[in-house]
This record gives sequence, C-alpha cells and structure tokens, in this order.
Amino acid sequence: MAISCQLASGITKDLSCGYVLQSVKLIYLANTDDVESDANGEVTLKSEGKWHLFEPAKNTASFTDVLNTTDSGNKYRTHTLSFSVAGSYTDEVQTIMDTLSLGSFLGIAVFSDNTGVLLGTKNSGLEATVVTNTGAASATEASGISVEMSSDLTSSAYHIEDVKTFIGENA
Repeated sequence: MAISCQLASGITKDLSCGYVLQSVKLIYLANTDDVESDANGEVTLKSEGKWHLFEPAKNTASFTDVLNTTDSGNKYRTHTLSFSVAGSYTDEVQTIMDTLSLGSFLGIAVFSDNTGVLLGTKNSGLEATVVTNTGAASATEASGISVEMSSDLTSSAYHIEDVKTFIGENA
C-alpha cells in the first residue's frame, strides 16, 4: 500500500453522544511463512495457512502502533501486541510458548465490535520480546502465560472493518 506524504483529510470528533468501550477481546496469529502479500500490501493466507485464535484473560490484551524518529530524522513505526492467557500449563501450552518465543507472526487484535487491526507484515512479522509463565502464590494474583510481541515497519496498523470476513474459513 503506497503511503502519501500529503495530508488528504482530517480526523473529526464524532458528534454523537455515547459511551465508547472498545477493548481487545480476541487475538489471531498467523505464521508469516503462511502469508502472502501483493504489491499493494493486501494480505492473504496460503491455502495451508491458518489464523490461530488466542482468547486473552479479561482486560489483558492491548496493542500499540507508535511512530519513532531516530536522531538522524529517519522515521519508522513499532507495532506491539500484548496479551495474557490463563489456564493449565500442559505439554501443548509449553510447545505453543516455545513457538511464540521463536516464530514470526502477523497478528489481528479484535475489538468488541468485531473490527480489528492487522499488526506486522509478511516481511516484518511480530516477534516475541517477552513470553512469561507465571505461577501465583494465591488465587487473587495474576498467573498464566504473558506474551509481548513487536515489529518495526514503515506503515501504520491496517484497519479491518470486519474480522470474520477478513479471516474467512482460515481460523
């Protein structure tokens, strides 16, 4: 997707009155090896590719899309995806933790209204910066798997109007 350096429109305040509670409810990850992208940056999965669903613990999932500027004036963006998953620590969970620790992924953060953002690209996938397994001393303390992934790239996160349509039958 070509990016223009000329502003073509603004962002205006929504004039309607109401509450906004659009939190990240689900996470989908796909291996970058399973992804194809065309010259316009459109992303599709190869026929054997799959979006893998992660259901984060309540109020633990978030993403950021940050503009960074180097001392020499160069600019790039960092996409970061963070989430925690509660549950039993099993052999399968251990394997998933190891894969998340070493792999490269595209991520979709899904909001409560089924819109979302695509994080990472085919050539600059999200990679783990932290994967932690925590066992708490009491039931009221946080425990489970916490994951933080990031990617440095040259475009902002891609808005997905309808995540179910975007991923299709590949989940």
